[in-house]
Amino acid sequence: MTVVCIVTPSFNSARFISQTINSVTLQSGDFDLYYHVQDGGSSDNTCAIVQDHIDRVAAGHDTACRSITMTLSSAPDDGMYDAINKGFSALPIDDAVLMTWINSDDLLCSGAISAALALVDQSQDTKWLGGRMVHVDVHGTVLSVHPPYLYPTALIAQGLCDGRYARFVQQEGAFWTPDLWKCAGGLSSKFRLAGDWDLWRRFARFAAFNTLDTLTGFHRRHPGQLSADLTDYHAEVDSAEPTGLEPARPVLQPTYYRYDHAKAVWKASNPATRVEDVLCRSSAAGTIFASSKVTIQPRAYPRAYIVHGPTTDAYIALISETPVAAGDIVEACVAVDLCEDARLLVRLGRHGDTEFEVSPSVPVDAKRGTNTVHVSHTFKHAHEGYRVQIASPAGPALIADARFCSTATGEPPPPSRS
Repeated sequence: MTVVCIVTPSFNSARFISQTINSVTLQSGDFDLYYHVQDGGSSDNTCAIVQDHIDRVAAGHDTACRSITMTLSSAPDDGMYDAINKGFSALPIDDAVLMTWINSDDLLCSGAISAALALVDQSQDTKWLGGRMVHVDVHGTVLSVHPPYLYPTALIAQGLCDGRYARFVQQEGAFWTPDLWKCAGGLSSKFRLAGDWDLWRRFARFAAFNTLDTLTGFHRRHPGQLSADLTDYHAEVDSAEPTGLEPARPVLQPTYYRYDHAKAVWKASNPATRVEDVLCRSSAAGTIFASSKVTIQPRAYPRAYIVHGPTTDAYIALISETPVAAGDIVEACVAVDLCEDARLLVRLGRHGDTEFEVSPSVPVDAKRGTNTVHVSHTFKHAHEGYRVQIASPAGPALIADARFCSTATGEPPPPSRS
């Protein structure tokens, strides 16, 4: 039996909860849905709205899947994550194929459940997945659709996907299996804001987060929501006990899936080194590109990143948007601050979607501290900019900072004409 269990925590949620419920109950596909709303004792008409939806579902309305069992409980709780745990305890989790929760102001995307179930059916090892990050406003208008991201498991496990060191893993539209939920121990009610961040880092000890190139959930942004101010959120993150991967446990690597329309299946793809796979940003270092093979060190060095792999696999990219004309000679100078000695490969290539070209890699035996590296290339084609790529093929390089440098201006020099 294909079963999906979904919980919505609510408290005085009358403004948006009807939209949230519709986004769940109108999901279509060959599955049985158990949907529970766990209310915290609302004083507005939230419960009346939910009960109206329950009555409609019981009468056979608003049902596009095989069956829906919808329930409601209302009682004081110790916060949103305590409510979600209580909600899942009221559902037949042992029979579930997939689980998720959707907050009372957010939305599941149409077809999200069917897409998730299709991947799990196709790939039996998939225990955790999600789609693109999408934001909507108070009216449900789409504000942004992010490219698909591939999150290294170690990055999540070490708690670095907090919006500062690396991108958030969007909760809306993320699905997982019951055995993963049980291994991780569910949500911690110690958190008020960052409970999903904490759950993800515990999930990552047992499974990789696989990315579907589709939309599975909408995160609504509106005034007054708990996540509007990230100061308290990051305070919770910083006060949490550190976690990480167990040395003896193998690190499972994520997979990126695109839909193959000709074969009607989700097909594993490789987005590594593409612009849409940007994972981390640093005000000094620019953009950190990473594939699933990249490892990130713990927080001992607050702004340091481990990059390990050949230039086609994992690298730091410093990007200049200075246009390049055909025949230009670009001479770039970069400063790389290392926490320990490392052998680096540095090369210079085009930035953008124009014809690919790149210089040969320059090997650098870099020392701990600041290293100045020069690299040049004569471009045959015109480009919208150029980038310097720094990789570490022989072993992990702990890079604290990387930046363009110039003795006079501190900026990358303009291209010269031959």
